[in-house]
Amino acid sequence: MDLAELFTLQGTLFLLMLLGALLKRVGMISQEGRRCLSNLVIYVILPCAIFKSCLVHSDPDFMKTGIRLFVLASLIEIGSLVLNQILYVRYSPERRKVLKYGTLIPNSGFLGTPIAEGVYHDLGVLYTSVFLIPVRIFMWSFGTSYFMADEGLSRRKLAVKVLTHPCLVAVYLSLFVMLLQLPVPE
Repeated sequence: MDLAELFTLQGTLFLLMLLGALLKRVGMISQEGRRCLSNLVIYVILPCAIFKSCLVHSDPDFMKTGIRLFVLASLIEIGSLVLNQILYVRYSPERRKVLKYGTLIPNSGFLGTPIAEGVYHDLGVLYTSVFLIPVRIFMWSFGTSYFMADEGLSRRKLAVKVLTHPCLVAVYLSLFVMLLQLPVPE
């Protein structure tokens, strides 16, 4: 990919963000509309995108590299959890949960896939998807638990709520399909 294509990709992403901010500012997206769009993204679009992105081919070289990426991403996430227990003890609980989430979850989950696709095409999407499996598991389990802990739920109910989140269900289903190499229609 040349520099012009990369700038075009970044410009497109920036313009989409700018459009969203402009629509909110001029009042085309109300608070209720914002909530509706958020629910649509979190409960429908993200789970579908997660499931689709994890449908990879079983080429032996890809599987070896994929396993390495999966292990590396898992180690990074575990390291982030350890750092979270050390780094933020002196902060207020409100600030601590935001800092912990920011340490645990990289921005690659949202912007990484389109950039990898633009730079490396299908292979980039495949490798990014595998790398993001542990990130998504940690994001939708530990990450969401940071913010749900304030809802007054018991540990058991919190665990059930987090582990049955639609995005985690999409990860479970996609892992099942990917590991068993089940055929999925286009």
